[in-house]
Amino acid sequence: MSSGKFLFGALVGGAIGAAVGMLLAPRSGVETREMISEEVSSRYDDAKGKVGDKVSELENTGKKTLDDVAEKLTGKKA
Repeated sequence: MSSGKFLFGALVGGAIGAAVGMLLAPRSGVETREMISEEVSSRYDDAKGKVGDKVSELENTGKKTLDDVAEKLTGKKA
């Protein structure tokens, strides 16, 4: 199993566990919904930031690879 699949599974499992825990907690429905909303929003923002970081990393790697290929083909540094 790749580490990416494991990490994704761990994140999804953690989110499901947190949601179930909040649903079973002795709070009012309004309080529970607010907690769930805040937790989902927080995890969404975290995931969005991580995805953005990974996209930037992949973009930089792709640019470097293209520059390396162009240099090998032309003999000139890009």
